[in-house]
Amino acid sequence: SMQTASVDVALRGPVISLTKTSPQTTLHESETITYTFTIQNTGDPAETLWLNDTLPSGLTYVGDTAASLGGTVVRSGNNIYFTFTGMPGLTTQSFTLTAQAGPGLARGTFLTNQASLNFTNTNGFLLPPKTTSWPVTVVAPEIVSVGISIARTQAVPGDVIAVVATFANTGNEP
Repeated sequence: SMQTASVDVALRGPVISLTKTSPQTTLHESETITYTFTIQNTGDPAETLWLNDTLPSGLTYVGDTAASLGGTVVRSGNNIYFTFTGMPGLTTQSFTLTAQAGPGLARGTFLTNQASLNFTNTNGFLLPPKTTSWPVTVVAPEIVSVGISIARTQAVPGDVIAVVATFANTGNEP
């Protein structure tokens, strides 16, 4: 009869996770939003990490705190490239990126910020990338028209006249 066996192979290398969060899930035109990137390494040290963040059209880069972790930043349009060298094992590092929404964004527009992280082990071998995203929805009230009705058609000076204004908010915000 056939005999089978299995074994888990332990490979030396970083075990990296990437998350991106923001306290905001909605956004107004011309408002700023701050994203927090958290990189956690539960394995061996990583040699180099490259985090590529792509802001959607409608958002513009304002600033970041990657330098506090020794990171360098290169921007090209709405692409922001962060580079970090040397991440010890069993560590968690976080930094923020701030962007601003443009004027004239349409109510209901979804703006999804995409990011990917590539990294190498201490031997310089590239390991599988990690990706994350964070969507926000552009919100605004919208009152298209107002109807006015006046109960009386004639009045003399000093009369009190009732006027009713009717309108509806068809927007996605109060």
